[in-house]
Amino acid sequence: MVRVNDEVLRDLPAEDEETIKKALKSLAIEEGVNESDIKIVPVSLIPIRLQHIFRELGKEGYIVKESVVLNGKLFLLAIKKGRKLDIAPDFEARF
Repeated sequence: MVRVNDEVLRDLPAEDEETIKKALKSLAIEEGVNESDIKIVPVSLIPIRLQHIFRELGKEGYIVKESVVLNGKLFLLAIKKGRKLDIAPDFEARF
């Protein structure tokens, strides 16, 4: 059984918690990683630009692989792919 940080799922209805757990388990199997290599990031307000969140996770060595929206709350599932960096790649277009 996949264990999820209780803090992330606090105050979620049981069916939403189960949805997140299923997505986590599916991603772990698909990517061939341990659950400890997956970070769940809850975002209360869905921002217009997700690049900022992706950049911050990139600095920690995570890559966002999946997202789930439940009752207006965004959950990003990110996989640990590298070590913590002082910088992250710039995703903005350059002309």
